[in-house]
Amino acid sequence: MARGFGNQGLPPQAQPEPGMPPEGMPAAGDDSSVSPEEQAQYEQFVDQAKILMYDERFLPTLLERLATNVDDETGFTGVQDDIAQAAVLIIQRVQEAATQAGEQVSDDVLMQAGEDVVELLGELVEAADIAEVDEETLTGAFYRALDLWRQQGEANGTIDGEALKQQFGMIQQADQEGRLGELLPGIDAAMREG
Repeated sequence: MARGFGNQGLPPQAQPEPGMPPEGMPAAGDDSSVSPEEQAQYEQFVDQAKILMYDERFLPTLLERLATNVDDETGFTGVQDDIAQAAVLIIQRVQEAATQAGEQVSDDVLMQAGEDVVELLGELVEAADIAEVDEETLTGAFYRALDLWRQQGEANGTIDGEALKQQFGMIQQADQEGRLGELLPGIDAAMREG
């Protein structure tokens, strides 16, 4: 999918384990709503995001971006917004690479992969001693990333803003009702681990 990223800077904990599904999306046999093709696409997308994140040419820029703590354009401050902005950048780059390779990434895969990228960035922030990251920070970063993704997609015509607003509203409602795990399988386990 994303050729040319290289993995020479990929630490052992970020290397994908053969045959093991990433934690953010249930294995194809575990949930009838996840096809084997979608699971494979998800795994490949998350693997490529990890490769990009830990690439020795990209990692210093990523760490600098995560330590910024203020976005003059939006006025948002703090590591939560830094994680959200970095997640959108990573997802965009991996999606662009997939598109160039002739692959269409499903919205479900993008959503689940985005969730994982936010979590991975939270782990990176803590490992780099930039900040402590808790469940609330990760949840807020995920919502902010969704909003940034929507804004950029509406601006460039790749996203139907109304449909996405409805989906985002469903996610917020599920979170408020304690049903986020039903809508985003794996998020409960990810939040417990974080």
